[in-house]
Amino acid sequence: MIVSTYQDHDMEDLQLDPSKGNVIFGAGKDQWAFTLSTFAQLYHKKGDHRTVFMNKAWGDNYYDE
Repeated sequence: MIVSTYQDHDMEDLQLDPSKGNVIFGAGKDQWAFTLSTFAQLYHKKGDHRTVFMNKAWGDNYYDE
């Protein structure tokens, strides 16, 4: 909500969404950070499937036996 308040109408959509790769998770104190894109690169060998992994890693996806 805060980001959209300061959005200029000439700019593209500034919706923050980890599956788009525009959110970084990190801890400054422990000196680490990653995006879903970098995390997907670790677990997928083919670059084509990286976006599929990013969409599955964030959202209404869960495992239920």
